[in-house]
Amino acid sequence: MALEQQTTLQDRLQTFKRWKTPFLHPEDLAYAGFVKDTDSSMSDAVMCVFCRKPLEGWQENESPFVEHERHSPDCVLFNLHDARAREAMFKHGFHTFPDTAVKDLSRKGLVLYNLTPGTVDLFCYACGFICSIDRACSRSLGRKVKELHTQATPVCYITHRVRMEKKGRGAYLANSPFSQVLAKKVDIQTMPRVFVSMEEGKLCTSTPSVEEVVQLPEPDTFISQLFVYATPEEKETLSLRETLSLALERMVEETRKITDKDMGDIRIKLDMALAPSISSQ
Repeated sequence: MALEQQTTLQDRLQTFKRWKTPFLHPEDLAYAGFVKDTDSSMSDAVMCVFCRKPLEGWQENESPFVEHERHSPDCVLFNLHDARAREAMFKHGFHTFPDTAVKDLSRKGLVLYNLTPGTVDLFCYACGFICSIDRACSRSLGRKVKELHTQATPVCYITHRVRMEKKGRGAYLANSPFSQVLAKKVDIQTMPRVFVSMEEGKLCTSTPSVEEVVQLPEPDTFISQLFVYATPEEKETLSLRETLSLALERMVEETRKITDKDMGDIRIKLDMALAPSISSQ
């Protein structure tokens, strides 16, 4: 498969089937944009599908995400505070959005980061909103995606735009929800997202329920721990957003010894869990 076509997470993972560097995990490499570099004689050689940067000679405890940014700071993955970089991401993967929709989506903080060949996957790098669209119906859904994004986090663009532009590649960008995905600090499979498809000519949207999020084969540890602080009634009657918000308040109240760093990590993870929480339409 040509490098240009290996722009889904699943496709990148497939290139590491015979990977022989045990301390360097294929998932960490694939999330950070890498595929195995089959043209190199080095067994640990990889190449980024977004910027074509080759890396090899890895040392133990090195992070693919960190090393990628250190050696290729101009890669679009590390410049998503710039709308031009977000627009460029749409060149790396399948979609059928017209050019006008691509410009508008990228202006609102959305990037294309496809997970599987069967879907068109959009992420807001600032707030954690995720939308997976059946690739057969993506062309006409640009406006719908914007509506879903606004419903999920009404103040996202207004709140984050100035900080995105001013702080650039600083701590704000490094700690953004999408950067947490690239660094494999969160599991995409446990993150709520909006699914969009066409059924019998009708547009359908859905999100996982609280039970579906908690009962996944490898549930996110943070979400599981947080749900200890939610009551059975809240889990049954409230939305995922409301349930986790109340649970966090109780956890902070009962856990007196908590550092500022811990609270920062909690807020990032909570944003990831809450942002895409939209009731089915």
